[in-house]
Amino acid sequence: MVSRGSSKNVKQTGEKDRKKKVLILSSSQGRFCSNILQKKLGDSYEVCGIVKPNSRLTDVDSAETLVRNFNENDCLIVMGGTNDIKTNYSETIPEGIRKVLPFPRQTNIIFNSIPARFDRFDLKHHVDKANRIIHAEINKSKEKSLQI
Repeated sequence: MVSRGSSKNVKQTGEKDRKKKVLILSSSQGRFCSNILQKKLGDSYEVCGIVKPNSRLTDVDSAETLVRNFNENDCLIVMGGTNDIKTNYSETIPEGIRKVLPFPRQTNIIFNSIPARFDRFDLKHHVDKANRIIHAEINKSKEKSLQI
């Protein structure tokens, strides 16, 4: 920006200088992910991770205030669902996703698939089914947002 009465360029702090924000919400599977992502993305990003061990996808509604000031350059990453396998996940996973989707429309939201459980191979079928539920719920929301 050129200041009035001066031919020198004056840099003003503001939206253009603001670091892009990334917020990772996860159960224990996301531990240390924010540190790793911060190193990969560099100084132009501000990465924050909130880890809630044993949390379910329905617990992410508490993050709405954290993304209130996010814009189209910012991103919310949700890594959850693993602990929903212990419950009636065909209901809790869609409920958790529906709590996150009304967050500010300009916020980019990434839902991570539930990772495979190598310690509990007997859960493979449930993890696969839960991931199909996540994908279906997100696709439903995309169709709705296109109609608006």
